Amino acid sequence: WTLRKVYQDNNANRGARYTTLPAPFRVGTFPGVGKAGSTTPAAVGVALISGDRNNPLDRSYSDISIPPNLAPTRHRLTVVFDRQDSRAWDLDTADGADTGITTTQLKNFTGNSVSETPASPCGSEVFKYITQGCADYYLAPYQSNGSGSNTALQPSFGYYINLPVSSDGLIPKGINPPLVVAGSLFYSYFTPTLSDPCTGGAGVTTTSAIYDVLNPIATDTRAGLSFNSGAYATWVGVASNLVSLGGRGVLQGGMTATVNSLGVTTSTTTLATTPLAAPQRFPKPLVWRTVH
Repeated sequence: WTLRKVYQDNNANRGARYTTLPAPFRVGTFPGVGKAGSTTPAAVGVALISGDRNNPLDRSYSDISIPPNLAPTRHRLTVVFDRQDSRAWDLDTADGADTGITTTQLKNFTGNSVSETPASPCGSEVFKYITQGCADYYLAPYQSNGSGSNTALQPSFGYYINLPVSSDGLIPKGINPPLVVAGSLFYSYFTPTLSDPCTGGAGVTTTSAIYDVLNPIATDTRAGLSFNSGAYATWVGVASNLVSLGGRGVLQGGMTATVNSLGVTTSTTTLATTPLAAPQRFPKPLVWRTVH
């Protein structure tokens, strides 16, 4: 066997760095399609987030032998699917060197925000890309060939969600590894708010979730849902890494702002548990039987 490159950042964001571990996760029934004559499309997904955890305030890149034109401009969360039919798509060869999936082959879901469920998903600018059976579905698009059947088009091989843009030269970045639990994706990013060479810096950490890692909605404000995608926790400074609680949810710790009895804002160490509110997604016994 040989190593096979799965993904290659094309540096479109000028030197985006990856300093945290990726989060591989198993894909049960992959809704995408393989190229004709190839094998099963995907069995594993990989979530990763860019950002320099060793330089969270992005200071003095030009002073550490990094050309100024390679200083990061924007970071992102990326999810790619390890294509078992990658050779059919010319992503790798038997002899190498492998090209791998690149950013141009991913779908940009940064603005994937919804407030209501459309009556016709395939006519929605958001749902038509994440609803199976729609002609624009990002993992298995198609077009009618005029004879009553459909012709498969080249799919996207994953997606990305850009983190917020920089403010005053301070760039939001991922410095905690993402985590996938029971098909839901959790990730955090740190937003610097102050950088001073003498006193240090400050910032906040925002923790967000994508309910369905395969069909991402970046922000979901629909009422009546037991689990909404989007930001759900804000921490003072840097929060801890996300920890899986089995198939039930995640745990994360950090500092939160509180106001004491004197009206002074202070920071208190807090643990936050985010349960997954969809137990039907997990295998469980419904009836026990004894067979003789």
